[in-house]
Amino acid sequence: MRSTSMRRAPGHRASRRTAHCVWAVCAPLVLALLSGCTGDPDGAGGADKADGPGRVPRSAPATAVPDRDGTKLGQRVREALGTESIDDRDPLFVEAGVERVRDGIHARPELAPGTVYEVVVVCAGKGRISLSIGGERMRRGVRCDGVPTTRRTPGSREAVEIDATGEPGAAGMVGWRVSKVEE
Repeated sequence: MRSTSMRRAPGHRASRRTAHCVWAVCAPLVLALLSGCTGDPDGAGGADKADGPGRVPRSAPATAVPDRDGTKLGQRVREALGTESIDDRDPLFVEAGVERVRDGIHARPELAPGTVYEVVVVCAGKGRISLSIGGERMRRGVRCDGVPTTRRTPGSREAVEIDATGEPGAAGMVGWRVSKVEE
């Protein structure tokens, strides 16, 4: 009986057909590995940008809150602010909005002098935001736990600045509501 061994004779080369089969199997694997290792040089995540026509957008970095959660967090912020039940014809309501934490709040409402206003800010997600209202910075910032932070501020001849920026590692949604305080 003859033994069939898989050993090649010394000096034996693989056939062209074998080489083509190896490339046909390995090339897609190499390309898949290389395409999975590309990074986002600006750190923006690229979740909102497509790489080109007909291509799928890159996934967001692991530290970002996924868009499906962004919708839920935005809803949570609106509920905490109470803006879902406000009618635009409400004489006490001034303005409100919801933004991504990475975009922050940069509102400049014009608030009449002699009137007191209530500014409510809510952040939902993870981390903290730095907050300043009318140039007065809050010492400890605001946690992104969905709990409203309220400040009263007087109106001014100049627009009152409401600024919020995410601290490192913060992600989620942040919103604000400005209303007149009843006398």
